[in-house]
Amino acid sequence: MKAMGLVEPTDGTVPYNLFRRRCSPDLLCAVAQAHPVPGFIDGSEWEFIGSATDERDAPQGFQAKEAHFGARLNGFYLFLARGMGRTVNRRAA
Repeated sequence: MKAMGLVEPTDGTVPYNLFRRRCSPDLLCAVAQAHPVPGFIDGSEWEFIGSATDERDAPQGFQAKEAHFGARLNGFYLFLARGMGRTVNRRAA
């Protein structure tokens, strides 16, 4: 069963936009690019930090399998980042 509106690429990868909570910089939210950004993500509390498709191009702590399930159930995936000095792919959403 697929969540409404989620279009999965044929190669199994799902691109995510990544947002960081300003007052808790280790708290990140991954939103599948095929989903609308949740209402709690706003410019005053959260900032866009880039995009990712898997663990290789995301901050440490991102789990692609969990992100996939979270996006299917909720439309987003919250996680705690480790090593935020790691570069995130900054493609435009």
